[in-house]
Amino acid sequence: MIFGHSNNRVENSLDIGYVIPSSRVKFMHGVAEYCYQYYNRFECKHLSREEMYILAYNHDIGYLINDMGHADASSSLLSFNPIFKDLAMCHDDTPMQACAELHKELNTLSSELLLLWTAIYQVGEFDEQAGKVIGYEAKLLELKKHYGGKSREYLNAVETISYLTNVSQKE
Repeated sequence: MIFGHSNNRVENSLDIGYVIPSSRVKFMHGVAEYCYQYYNRFECKHLSREEMYILAYNHDIGYLINDMGHADASSSLLSFNPIFKDLAMCHDDTPMQACAELHKELNTLSSELLLLWTAIYQVGEFDEQAGKVIGYEAKLLELKKHYGGKSREYLNAVETISYLTNVSQKE
């Protein structure tokens, strides 16, 4: 068992470095539920609905190993599946960064990545919002409050949400 509950935190029983707070676990669960619920709207071709749920639930699993480099750590932990590995690696990137990482053109990013990003930026991460669908605007406010308006997390979110909004308007 990787997670065990204790004092409102999720303890890492593998003793590999970090503790994942319960709010992060709620967020991961919320992202997975969102992906499961909206899977058919994204016409995913590479992962089944169940695989997408598993990936989404585990996209932040790298926090067990490395708090600052969690996307790379998640990618490493999920490397048993090449698609999981790639999506976990760039889930924290902007669309242009993801294209560079995956050596792809912007218009060839997978529906699975678009679904994962949509879920990440629709679901709350902190406090009483953790794991709940809150929408893009509330998510930006949450990130700005938690990380600051000039942080990488906030600026990446602004760019990615803008991209997602433009893609959905074209459909």
